[in-house]
Amino acid sequence: MPPGAAPPIYYKLTTHDGWDLYTGATINYREAHERGEAVRLESTAAAKLCTAAVLHAGHTPRATFSGLARERTGLEHLALWEVTGVPLVDDGRKAGFRELRVLRELGLIEAVYGAREDVGARTRWIAEELIPAVRRIPWLRPRRPPEVELIEALVTEHLLALGEAGDVGPLPLRVVTTITAAAADAYAADAAADAAADADDAAAAAAYDADDAACALFRRVKWHMRPRSVVWRAARWYVVHGDARPSPWMPLIELWSLGVLPIGVTGGEFCVYIAGDRCPQSKEII
Repeated sequence: MPPGAAPPIYYKLTTHDGWDLYTGATINYREAHERGEAVRLESTAAAKLCTAAVLHAGHTPRATFSGLARERTGLEHLALWEVTGVPLVDDGRKAGFRELRVLRELGLIEAVYGAREDVGARTRWIAEELIPAVRRIPWLRPRRPPEVELIEALVTEHLLALGEAGDVGPLPLRVVTTITAAAADAYAADAAADAAADADDAAAAAAYDADDAACALFRRVKWHMRPRSVVWRAARWYVVHGDARPSPWMPLIELWSLGVLPIGVTGGEFCVYIAGDRCPQSKEII
């Protein structure tokens, strides 16, 4: 850094109380800020990102999010800090430090999503609309046989919305029905817990192991299509975009509400599972 130049600014996401999200209850940024002290990490391990050998900070407020479970407790339970230090490792998005000085606390929503009057209403939508809707889903237990035409429409809506951010477009639909009732019941129970209670992926894997032969299909469900991930992404999408852009994730939640399971793209087709005894007859099933 040239003499007299201002130190570079980085951003740090913590719990609202100031605890580090990665290291747990060992480093507190709020307390360090109040005392006017630097946050230091004593470690002799090689400096490497995504390890406990460094303190992490992002180049931008959005870069502070890493997908850690404690980040999904709600924005009101998090805090954002402006920090500075000398990085030991840097990938252009995040940097790793052994020492950070906390400059000030920032408004998390304003810093990450911008100062908009409707942000509060958007975050309330998550608690008042999205989560209750997910809790009411009849997982793989539709009240009536779903219509394949409606499934196709929702899959197309999902893919077209994704297509705005990448090379994704309409794909052939493949409806799969060959799986045991026991495995379907295990997935339905786990999916409900996963989406509503943010269950750990390890618990999900344990549920699938109830039937090794049948659960192979469920293991092919793309990670970004699992209930935990979809609900989180739908919430963040709405906070960022509101109704200005079609959400790729709400069509998946609507598919769950029909009692079907979107698996994702496999072999150039978009696969959806429907329990065999509830399979519609309005169109040929592959």
